[in-house]
Amino acid sequence: MGKTRLVEKFLRDHRSRFDEITGLTRLPVACIQMPPFTKRTRFLRGTSVGLRTVLPAGLSGTTLRHRARVLARQLEVRMLVIDEIHSLLAGTFREQRIFLNSLRFFGQ
Repeated sequence: MGKTRLVEKFLRDHRSRFDEITGLTRLPVACIQMPPFTKRTRFLRGTSVGLRTVLPAGLSGTTLRHRARVLARQLEVRMLVIDEIHSLLAGTFREQRIFLNSLRFFGQ
């Protein structure tokens, strides 16, 4: 259907920028691939990849969420695109609610 291709074009149009004066990188649009099942930690690890960083292994879900939020704020991310979000439906109703709640708090 071309949804991923549209996202790729949108990302090309909104590339990251490095400000040489302040020494900061700005990433207006971050894109992640939704994992095939609703594990919050896998989603947060994928978010770190979308934010173009590497996090050490063995971090708890709370620490991953905190670091992802801090990184997004530092990079001035304005939009998070989640490709293949329909994979969320593979989880149970409870897992879906937990994931959606985590996603809601990610943006605050």
